[in-house]
Amino acid sequence: MNILITSNILSLNKLLHLLEDLSLSEYTNSTVLPYKSSIGNHTRHILDYYDCILKYDKQVDLTIKNRSCLSNTHLDKAKNRSKDIINGLQNLKYLDFNIEVYDEFGNGKVKVNYTYSSLLASAESHTTHHLATIGYLLYQINNQNNILEKDMQFGINQNTLIK
Repeated sequence: MNILITSNILSLNKLLHLLEDLSLSEYTNSTVLPYKSSIGNHTRHILDYYDCILKYDKQVDLTIKNRSCLSNTHLDKAKNRSKDIINGLQNLKYLDFNIEVYDEFGNGKVKVNYTYSSLLASAESHTTHHLATIGYLLYQINNQNNILEKDMQFGINQNTLIK
């Protein structure tokens, strides 16, 4: 399997393992300052990104997100959605083609030309960034079953480590 697909699946499996260990109150806790976002909100955002890139035709529009879905407040929906996305990634065959990607960078919608491989690289980096935020949220809500103790690499991009 392509290393990009493997890397994305590894990150999504980290998320899925975390979801298996969380209570609903931990998943939906939105008390952590300064943003008061929940693990569920970050999970939904991660999954929305993958939904966009897996449901492409000739373009991918990252601004079209399913913000009304229930995966930000229902653990079972988030777990099932994660599994579906992992299956979708496992079924990818060809990655080296050009694709138009639309995104919002704060000043309006912008079209960027990508290869599908570069889009997957961006997705993995995006996921790692949100896993780091989820790790921070877990630490702040004093999670007794802390994923950070089980997986010291959770939410860490290997390029940031000093060796």
